[in-house]
Amino acid sequence: LAVPDGERWASAHLFHRRWRDSHGARAGSGEEVHRVVVGVDFSRTGPVRADLVARPDSITVRVLASRTEVVERLTDALSELEQALALGGRRVRLSVALAGEAEVGVEEERSDVRFLREHHVMDLKG
Repeated sequence: LAVPDGERWASAHLFHRRWRDSHGARAGSGEEVHRVVVGVDFSRTGPVRADLVARPDSITVRVLASRTEVVERLTDALSELEQALALGGRRVRLSVALAGEAEVGVEEERSDVRFLREHHVMDLKG
């Protein structure tokens, strides 16, 4: 998606995947789960990525940014963000972390677990 960024345009990448959960603590519940990945690279923030997993009763969010000052601002607003996400009584798990630009980047299929199912990765460092 093209989004305005001052005098220029930036790209926002958005991926969504929905599935029925048949594993974990609520096995057999068949509850609907949504995974959303949003990535942006604004001139004032640098690359920022948010991974969200939403269930009917909870939401888990991991935010990665490549600039220390952006991570600090997000960390300062963590409580406010958690409160906003908890509207409707959801349990919220929210984390913010500093990461390299390669980790923050959202590149089409590579940000989806299905990519790893088809392209097996082995860590030889031990």
